[in-house]
Amino acid sequence: MRVPQHAVVERPHMMRRYQAAILLFVIAVILAVVLVQAIADAYTNYLWYRSINETMIWRSMVETKLGLGAVFSIAFFLACWISLWAVDRLSPADVYLAPEYDLVRRYRASFGRYRITVRTVVSVLLALAVGAGTSSQWQHWLLFVNGGKFGIKDPQFGRDVGFYVFRLPFLSFLVDWSLVALVVLFVATAAAYYLNGGLRTSGPSPRIDGQPIAHLSLLLALAALVRAAAYFFVDRYALDLSTNGVVAGAGYTDVHVRLPALSVLAVVSMIGFVLLSYNVYHRTLVFPAAAVGLWAFIALMLGVIFPAFVQWLQVNPSQSTVELPYIQRNIAFTRDAFGLNSITPQVFDGHAALSGSAVTANHQSLSDLPLWNPSVAAATYDNLQALHGYYSLSGLSTDRYMLGSGASRALTPVVVGVRELLASGVPQTWVNQHLEYTHGYGVVMSPANTSTSAGLPQFAIQGAPVQSSSGAPRITVPDIYFGKSSTDFVVVHTRQPELDYLSRSSGRAHTTRYHGSGGVQLTGFWQRAAFAMRFHDFNLLVSHLITPKSRILYLQGVETRVRHAVPFLKVDSHPYPVVAGGQVFWMVDCYTTSNYFPYSQAAATALLPPSSGLQGRYNYVRDSVKAVVNAYTGQVSLFAVTTHDPVLTAWEHAYPGLFHPLSAMANLTPAAKGALLNHLRYPQDLLTVLTEMYGRYHFLPTANQASSFYSLQDAWDVAAGANGAPYTPAYELIRLPGQSKVSFVGVEPFVPQSSTGRSQLLAGFITAESDYANYGNLTAYELPRVSPSAVGPALAAAKIQTFPTIARAVTLLNQNHSEVLLGPALLVPIDDSLIYVQALYVSSTAHSLPALEYVATDFGGDKVGFSSTLLGSLQQIFGHSVTGIGRGSPQSISAQITQDLNLAYAAYEKSVADGRHFRLGAFQQDIQQMGDYLSAAHRLITEEAKHSASAPSTGSGGTRSSTGTSVPGASSGGTKASSLAPPAGSTTSTTRAPRVG
Repeated sequence: MRVPQHAVVERPHMMRRYQAAILLFVIAVILAVVLVQAIADAYTNYLWYRSINETMIWRSMVETKLGLGAVFSIAFFLACWISLWAVDRLSPADVYLAPEYDLVRRYRASFGRYRITVRTVVSVLLALAVGAGTSSQWQHWLLFVNGGKFGIKDPQFGRDVGFYVFRLPFLSFLVDWSLVALVVLFVATAAAYYLNGGLRTSGPSPRIDGQPIAHLSLLLALAALVRAAAYFFVDRYALDLSTNGVVAGAGYTDVHVRLPALSVLAVVSMIGFVLLSYNVYHRTLVFPAAAVGLWAFIALMLGVIFPAFVQWLQVNPSQSTVELPYIQRNIAFTRDAFGLNSITPQVFDGHAALSGSAVTANHQSLSDLPLWNPSVAAATYDNLQALHGYYSLSGLSTDRYMLGSGASRALTPVVVGVRELLASGVPQTWVNQHLEYTHGYGVVMSPANTSTSAGLPQFAIQGAPVQSSSGAPRITVPDIYFGKSSTDFVVVHTRQPELDYLSRSSGRAHTTRYHGSGGVQLTGFWQRAAFAMRFHDFNLLVSHLITPKSRILYLQGVETRVRHAVPFLKVDSHPYPVVAGGQVFWMVDCYTTSNYFPYSQAAATALLPPSSGLQGRYNYVRDSVKAVVNAYTGQVSLFAVTTHDPVLTAWEHAYPGLFHPLSAMANLTPAAKGALLNHLRYPQDLLTVLTEMYGRYHFLPTANQASSFYSLQDAWDVAAGANGAPYTPAYELIRLPGQSKVSFVGVEPFVPQSSTGRSQLLAGFITAESDYANYGNLTAYELPRVSPSAVGPALAAAKIQTFPTIARAVTLLNQNHSEVLLGPALLVPIDDSLIYVQALYVSSTAHSLPALEYVATDFGGDKVGFSSTLLGSLQQIFGHSVTGIGRGSPQSISAQITQDLNLAYAAYEKSVADGRHFRLGAFQQDIQQMGDYLSAAHRLITEEAKHSASAPSTGSGGTRSSTGTSVPGASSGGTKASSLAPPAGSTTSTTRAPRVG
């Protein structure tokens, strides 16, 4: 039986139409979703910028990106369309095609009638591919049109540095894009000629007709012209950014070989342009082959082989002399690029003898040492002040605040942190995550230089509701909606009350409603629909708990928020909280950078943490902007730190009024004018980078010093810390040598450079002042000679840990489910000498709650002090002439004697256990240790008795604060059961004064 012919033919035809319709529908839906998503993202992005009053930045970015993309896309579209139009006009109408050219025949049969459509579609697609990516150059374009001069000329070409920083990046992009566009156009044109039969590889007629040869020669001629311009106007100047030599910048080979070679190649390219232009009329393959071959040969010989030969044969054997002038250039320009010329060098002996009276004269610096380190305090703070599982303490940092009242009010170092929402601790429902648990609550603050009798932080601000001790800053707006942590989004001011905290006494939930101006108000359907699309969350559209007065908060992480607000700046990864005017603010450091500063070395960033905002490649940096983010409203305010940064000046021209003078920061807290300015802090990551660069570039650009630079004589590295890792800049409230009052400074030590990193003798240290009046003043205290008596932090910490008394104490404390944690070795300059101070914390291995138990001090030679108080530790080194350091009340017996008796008793108990198990060797060692501790206690008792008999009573046998009184809310003493308790019935007093911490 035969199947009807119409059934065989028509059914597949109908199926093909049906499948095509489905495919087109699916494609249309996908495109619609993509388009709607893009519109939603763009719209919500605009709303975000409007919420922080920065629509100028959004508009400028969008206009610049669209403008660049449009200009380059349209330019390429026109060039491509005209070129393909020429192909259609110049291709033969009827040619012989061999059988293997079936593709060409089918193309001409199928699309011959739609040439204009095909030409337009191909041009549009290629234009989008080639032109759309140019929008990424928006920053270079804005600097190109807004950049000015640096007032510094490069020594090779005499061009102002502004040309390299502001002009050269966009010019480099322009020539590179032009070459890429011409290559794409050449390939597209050649393909079009092939599909139209103009290019053939077989058959009786010529393989390439004259018209295609002329057309393609013209495109190659334009490429040669662009290449010639690139050699002369871009590549020559880019040699000043070369990394081919021993240092960055144009070296001997660059100047004497590569620079002339670029001039020759520019001439060769122009010759190629002439030959290829002539070939438009001559129409042969000889001239294009000759032009391209000649250029490739000379580029290989002069651009690659000959420079390598000269470098190997002439430069490397005499590098120390022939490269000397270029090393001098590198030193001078690197110092300019990183602001190293503003670092004031100062001779610091570091080996001078130090008396007890000199230590006492610097009692304020020592009393204000921040022995509570934020990294160690984090566990203690979390355990004592997180309060609930959905909170965590973040932003822990060292700062300084006025604490106390009346005559006792004084500037005090503190550890401060913010109680933020912990997303993983929130019950996992949509209402909980986005409507109820919307924010953190409160600030935690404690003096960094003291502790309770139990060795724990002595909180000046704590709890929920927030409680401030007398004289401590008051907080009237404790809700933290913006901080270091971040969620996708939260919606506030809804029908759902927002949780502040649960009362521990009553269990009652204290709630609030957001009344700030932060975020975007969801006034209608379209706003809710746009955010539902952005976050792919349908609940935003249908939840009845959301009202027209509700506001959506997103991009709540302050780093992300500032980075989004000023995408052309590098943003530091260490924002820190500031309590001012009853509110909480976040201070964020922002930097201007460039990788186009001539003759400047790339920044040394190996010592920075991976998350640092200063990671990346650049050879120019400035601490230019402070961003202040209100923790309640999320408002971002930007303040220019310096007026001498040409890069920042260019951005100010691009965005007038965006940056305010630093003094205007005082206006953010009308009720407490200038409060925020009192908490400026020099960025620690930038200080690390500058210390590393200064260690290599503290030389002057003279011939003699350039020679020392080349041979690495007297080069320095950032010192290692107590744990062997690179030293993290410490913030100390100290009186610097030669100054009359204390200031808040960052301190970063350096040691002689060595390939193995073993050299840890101190070579000096850099201090960065943070007080508003002297902000950014950097001083390098350089030791005139390196000596074993002046060690770096790593060696000081090692000496402290191996000191017999301390080693035995640590061994005993690292037992019975406890462990000893070591703080950083703080470098403290006293007159022309150095003291290292290190805190020792004791914590349970089961529950991390580090308590500040002991303070160790080191002063050259074999002088190491170890006590439960800083005063006692210093007195072991300098004697009882040291007074007035720390806080406290008189004790019946010194803390060190108590400590020695405790340790002796612990050794006694251990000897009993060892004797019971017949461990005779250990038993003998225990008895020896017990004798050593008892001898030390007896020696101290004798010394104390002599001192008491020869000196009038001052009432300062304990420790006291720098102000002479206790911190508000602190007890003046307390009874504490030591972790190494004396035997029952002992007459030794265990009353301990609050420790200096």
